[in-house]
Amino acid sequence: MAVSIRNIVVSVVGVVVLGSWAYSWFANHRANSTVDDGNAEIEKANQYSTQAGAKYTQLTNPATLAAFPGNREQLRPEVVATAELFAQAATAFQSAAAKTEQAGKEGADAVFNEYISVHTQSIRAIGRAKEELGKVVLLFLDPEVKSEADLDRKAESHIKSANALAEQSGALAKRAEEMIANNPSKLRKR
Repeated sequence: MAVSIRNIVVSVVGVVVLGSWAYSWFANHRANSTVDDGNAEIEKANQYSTQAGAKYTQLTNPATLAAFPGNREQLRPEVVATAELFAQAATAFQSAAAKTEQAGKEGADAVFNEYISVHTQSIRAIGRAKEELGKVVLLFLDPEVKSEADLDRKAESHIKSANALAEQSGALAKRAEEMIANNPSKLRKR
């Protein structure tokens, strides 16, 4: 029973194709798992953000601001807690971005990797926005801030930066969603 060259070539090609498919599947599976880990960090960051936002709303209510800076020491524990929540949110977003970025290194598909790049940029931008909001909150404790007008003046650049970063993050997130919609066989809703 002689084995023909053609049968050997077909067998080798089949093994190579199967091996390539298995590698690609495994790489994308591992990358998706890493993205899922990043998404868990995003959930944590969103929880911190929600808590910080509620505290920020309390700090910036009209009665609190009208009493400022006379109430600075009374506000100190709430300011510190709010700033810490914004810092925890920022840290969790940056951790999520790092995990998501790692997924791009693990994936074998160009569309997946492009999506990961856009998604990572979106996460990093919102993390930086939270850092800026933490800086705003800490201005309540700044001894150079002697009035609500001083607070507004010093906070303005941080608020503008946070808003711009949030807008950038939103635009990138929208682009990532469009990529998912345009590539349903390669990308899944996260």
